[in-house]
Amino acid sequence: MRYFFRSRRFKIFAGITAALLVIAIVCGAVLKWSSPLSAAAGAVASPVQRFFSSVAGGAGEFFSNVKDGAALRADNEKLQQEINDLTDKLIQFQEMERENAFYKDYLGLKEEHPDFTFQDAMVIGRDGNDPFGSFTIDKGLLQGVALHDPVITAEGLVGYITEASASQSVVTTVLSPALNASAYGPRTKDNGIVSGDGELASRGLTRFGYLSKDANVAVGDYVVSSGAGGIFPAGLLVGTVAEIQQDPMDSSTYAVVKPAAALSTCRDVMVVTGFTGQSGGQ
Repeated sequence: MRYFFRSRRFKIFAGITAALLVIAIVCGAVLKWSSPLSAAAGAVASPVQRFFSSVAGGAGEFFSNVKDGAALRADNEKLQQEINDLTDKLIQFQEMERENAFYKDYLGLKEEHPDFTFQDAMVIGRDGNDPFGSFTIDKGLLQGVALHDPVITAEGLVGYITEASASQSVVTTVLSPALNASAYGPRTKDNGIVSGDGELASRGLTRFGYLSKDANVAVGDYVVSSGAGGIFPAGLLVGTVAEIQQDPMDSSTYAVVKPAAALSTCRDVMVVTGFTGQSGGQ
């Protein structure tokens, strides 16, 4: 190493360095004066400075955008969470409103039929292959539901239980020929049987038949269960007479009835598990 400091190359390097140092000092001492070297250095340095300044600015803008984007995402996530919370509260409110309406109807029915015992239930499935609109409810034998128990809503008779397992049951509606309910017209006292019909079921209607030849039932009359037979309690509204027809098979008269209950859309129903005069089969 000591030979290097004694070498001609080192001496030249030291001399140039010293000269540059002196020039720098002199240039710094003289106001508004720029040496050719400093001008040249400035010419070289200026583009470099601009480049790095641009890079620094771009980097600053990039990181600022990243920061702003992260803040925006955080705000969006917060807003989405608030929307989810409000939606949950709305669903809960609607469910409470539905339940309140249901139990209000229940209390009304209980006052009207004090001898009834009920089991509330919810529709959990509909049989799309059944033209008579049968459906499944979420209550069964463990909840006191049994075969042939009537099923109603506050509007009227829906049908009756035709299958019952531990925790589910199948309801056959008043549109089905399998159902036979003794009924009458309160205005005229005409008695007959409500039972479904394939053609009428496709229109959401059922049949009030086996009427006497001198029956006076008319369009607009109500049809109500009579309680005969012990399967359906008396006083349940079945529906309203929509048409009066003649049976082509025996020339007897029958009434086409529009059910009072919304059979295809009802969500909550009540199973009548007990009533005065109830029997065990249909």
